[in-house]
Amino acid sequence: MDKAHSSLRLKVMAQILDQGPVAICVTDPDGVVEYVNDTFVERTGYSQQELIGQRPSVLKSGLTDSAVYRDLWQTISAGQVWRGELVNRTKSGETFIESQVIAPIHDDRGAISHYVAIKEDVSSLRRSQQALQRRVRMHRLLSACNQCLVRSGSEPELMVGITEELVEAGGYCYAWIGLASSADSLLLPVAHVAASGGGAGQLAPDPAVSEQVLRSLRPHLRHGDAVGAEAPGACSSLALPFLNEEQGLYGVLHLYADDPAQFDAEEQALLQELSEDLCFGISAHRIREALQESELRFRTIAEDSVAGIYMIRDGRFVFANPQLAAIFGYTPEAIVGMRVMELVAPEDRERVAENLRRRIDGELDSLHYELIGWSADQRRLRIEVFGARSVYLGQPVVVGTLLDVTGRYEAESRMRLLTRAMDAASSGIAISDLSLPDNPFVYVNRAFETITGYPADEVIGRNGRFLLGDDRRQPELEKLKAALRGRLPAEVVLRNYHRNGSLFWNQFSVAPVKDEQGETTHYISVIDDITAHKSYERQLEQLANYDGLTGLANKNLLRDRLQQAVIHAGRNNRRFALLVLDLDRFKIVHQSLGVVGSDAVLQTVAQRLQNLSQPADTVARLGADEFAWLMFDYLDDGQIVHRAQQLMACLAEPIEVGSDHLTLTASIGITLATGEGGADVLLANAEAAMFRAAEERNSFRFYAPEMNERARQRLELELDLKRANEAGEFVLYYQPKVCLRSGRITGAEALMRWQHPVRGMVPPNDFIPAAEEIGLIGSMGKWALAEACREVADLNRELGLHLSIAVNLSARQFGDASLTRHVAEVLSQTGLPASQLECELTESMLMDDPECAQQLLAQLQRLGVRVALDDFGTGYSSLSYLKRFPINTLKIDRSFVRDIPGDEHDMAIARAILALAQSLGLQVVAEGVETDEQRSCLAAEGCDTMQGFLFSRPLPAAEFRQLLLDSGR
Repeated sequence: MDKAHSSLRLKVMAQILDQGPVAICVTDPDGVVEYVNDTFVERTGYSQQELIGQRPSVLKSGLTDSAVYRDLWQTISAGQVWRGELVNRTKSGETFIESQVIAPIHDDRGAISHYVAIKEDVSSLRRSQQALQRRVRMHRLLSACNQCLVRSGSEPELMVGITEELVEAGGYCYAWIGLASSADSLLLPVAHVAASGGGAGQLAPDPAVSEQVLRSLRPHLRHGDAVGAEAPGACSSLALPFLNEEQGLYGVLHLYADDPAQFDAEEQALLQELSEDLCFGISAHRIREALQESELRFRTIAEDSVAGIYMIRDGRFVFANPQLAAIFGYTPEAIVGMRVMELVAPEDRERVAENLRRRIDGELDSLHYELIGWSADQRRLRIEVFGARSVYLGQPVVVGTLLDVTGRYEAESRMRLLTRAMDAASSGIAISDLSLPDNPFVYVNRAFETITGYPADEVIGRNGRFLLGDDRRQPELEKLKAALRGRLPAEVVLRNYHRNGSLFWNQFSVAPVKDEQGETTHYISVIDDITAHKSYERQLEQLANYDGLTGLANKNLLRDRLQQAVIHAGRNNRRFALLVLDLDRFKIVHQSLGVVGSDAVLQTVAQRLQNLSQPADTVARLGADEFAWLMFDYLDDGQIVHRAQQLMACLAEPIEVGSDHLTLTASIGITLATGEGGADVLLANAEAAMFRAAEERNSFRFYAPEMNERARQRLELELDLKRANEAGEFVLYYQPKVCLRSGRITGAEALMRWQHPVRGMVPPNDFIPAAEEIGLIGSMGKWALAEACREVADLNRELGLHLSIAVNLSARQFGDASLTRHVAEVLSQTGLPASQLECELTESMLMDDPECAQQLLAQLQRLGVRVALDDFGTGYSSLSYLKRFPINTLKIDRSFVRDIPGDEHDMAIARAILALAQSLGLQVVAEGVETDEQRSCLAAEGCDTMQGFLFSRPLPAAEFRQLLLDSGR
């Protein structure tokens, strides 16, 4: 009966323990679990089978200090009861706080046989207590920060005070404030504070987090190791944005805490409110500083202004600056309080009073007019007044400025008298003002309008050079420029152009006009139309044996001089030399500069030849851009070579044509003669040598019979080219284009090479000119276009790239009306997007037929194909074509890149091309980049892309593909 009763009692007790609200765990003396109740299982998430035989340490979270566990075991091992709290972790990883009572159980002998732990979950209680503490702390923090907002005397003081309160009152480990001038600019630290024992200097907020916060305008909460890496000892971080776009105020507040549970939703809301208060405080400081600065600036302007500044209320001056007082002969103190009408002449007071009333009453907001002033010494003054209605201390006032224009008024009166006198003159008269930019005309008389065809309103404000049109290379202009530089009078005859475009000869006289100090302030110019007289002179010149443009001997006179030279040399056993020169690529000069510009160039060349020649020599123009130089009594062949070198160096000097500077080269043929041969034979020999030199350009050659061998070799080259075109001996090499900003390969230029079976690899300069002359370049160019597009399209598909390919078009291709259709077919067949094809042209190709070129470029643009202008700056085209033609890219020629940054002239040219391209929205590619200094210099000046040996030589397709793989594409 007792045994049954005991069993029943034990069963009842077990049910009570299992169903009770507290968790119970019983372990053996070694801490091995022997029993847990249902509440323990439910709270931890482990089953009884999983717990029995385990130690309670399976529940450790790692968040309880190890000293607590040592105290626990020491207490219960001593047979005493331990009470305390532990942070444990469930099977699923969630943490919870338990209030525990652990007591030893003794057997009959008094030895410890078991331990029993009774555990109560106090997590919710502790969280509530912590939340209450945080709420109290946050309200205390907000109060402290509000006091800081009120007490701070400057923006830096405010931000330092806020960060200190956040650490001291808020209990955060670190507080950091950074400001930026825009949402996209770099965030700079302005205040940072660490808690005691921390190092604010070690704090380094992640810039990416700051950027995200500024862009999203939302707080950003983080936990974990990344936070500790930024702020040692911290495990959670909150970044808060604040901004005022009107003031350009963009900032981020970073807070760091050592509590992983920090920054709940309520705390974040309170901190966001603090961030907004901080933004308001900074803005208030900036507004106050701006107002103080504005007041100081106004006072400085008012005191230093050359204009009188005033404020009028109730018909009296309430403010006047020193200049206003000086204009009327009073002190500023005397002006203030004075009635306005005391400074107005009696006859003008009624009008001025009405104007003042209308502004005070609000009928007019502002008024600009002239009045007659009345000075302290009773002189009448011409006063220009500007006044506007405003409000000061709640009352309407008029504020404004005034100027004493008495002197100007008197000068204008004198000018009107002078104008009437000069309008009666029969010669054109113009006056230029040297005090104004570009020294424009400020007056022309009626005769000037009649002679030039320009009405005065189209002349005033312009420099007189517009009458020259494009005809800027006139001999007498240098004389005129020299006189103007020396402030001296001059008289010259110029070619000028009527408003209708017709030329007239101007007998132009100019004289300086000096002021009281002897300084030249103006020029007076007198023009007379002497076109009829010059026309008569030209008719006389045409009857003589001289070239009308250059003044040199013409071909007929040269023949006569040659024949005389042959006779003279035969009689006196003397030698003479004949040089015939042809200007290289002068056709481009003519097409680019037009008739007037190219004539000016020819005149310069003629003048330079004349300067080099001796008095006994004859310099002639044979026609177009061909000249001859007949030299007598030279000593030896070395002297002739020296003269030829002098001539080439002379022609290489830059020639200024308007705003353009160009350099010329020439091909020179030389024949040496004694007393044999006729004039025509000598001319023919010199021209044959000149044609030989023209094959290389910028060189000279002596005539020799062996030149016929050169013609034979040229014929063999032409036959080889035809065979090579049929045999498919041409290959493409690819030179990479590299982005100067990223260093990545963005595309390549396709360059043709000739794999000759005997001569090996032939560079393009050795066969392209011949191919152009015999008409093969068209088919070769079509093949190159198709092959380049095919290979690059395959590379893009294989490697997942978007490389572009630049293909050079020949003049023959560009002149082919079917070019656009052929390009479209190639793009369709190869699958290369049109935007990835760039056609490279030279300036000369555009100049051959500008209208046709514009149509073809427009067609290519409609296809989506890009257009690049190759070797930019080496030709002679007008810069206006860049605006006219749809061009996407400019390529800076390697000749301008080679010597930068050391050569100032090349540096200036490269910088000018880059500035021009940027202003027109064009991309720029620099060719021939071979050094890091060149690359860095070009990148610094804003160049987009480079190509050159610094990165890679032109490569075969397979090597180019490998380069892409090696460079990470």
